[in-house]
Amino acid sequence: ENRRISSRGDKSANVRSMACKAIGNICTTCISKSETSSKKGEEYAILPESQVVEVCKDVSEVMLHCMLDTTAQVRSMALFAIGNLALAVKERESDNLMIPLSTTRSLCISVYKCLDDKNEKVIGNAIRTIGHLVSILYDQVTPQQAEACAQEMTELCRKVACKLTCKINHAINDA
Repeated sequence: ENRRISSRGDKSANVRSMACKAIGNICTTCISKSETSSKKGEEYAILPESQVVEVCKDVSEVMLHCMLDTTAQVRSMALFAIGNLALAVKERESDNLMIPLSTTRSLCISVYKCLDDKNEKVIGNAIRTIGHLVSILYDQVTPQQAEACAQEMTELCRKVACKLTCKINHAINDA
């Protein structure tokens, strides 16, 4: 079931794509900790954690929608943005939950579906993004949540590993 919709935003797919890419770059800059040039060795984050949670929620919601766009370029850059968001959250190394567990699971499921896209760039960004998402999914889960959703998380990881292994085997067989 590959339902494709046209994003509600700009009529130009190129504009929508570049907007997704810009959002991904903004996530990298504003969410992850980075070293200041004036204070070598000191790390800081531009956004305070309270705002990061809201940004993560908003970006996730919009990018989930963009992953269903009719244009591969938009889907690819939406995946890029989610990958950057996940990597920035991971690099921030916060003890607080930046992306709600339910949202992370929804993102994982949507990105997993993109692994079957017809476009190679979409698939490439989906592979990169699913790795980052699964990583933060495991980082975010508390011991109590792990018990409750262990089977679901194991199944997700098994499916992802199986799908990626198949892609590697296809490449080897085609070589």
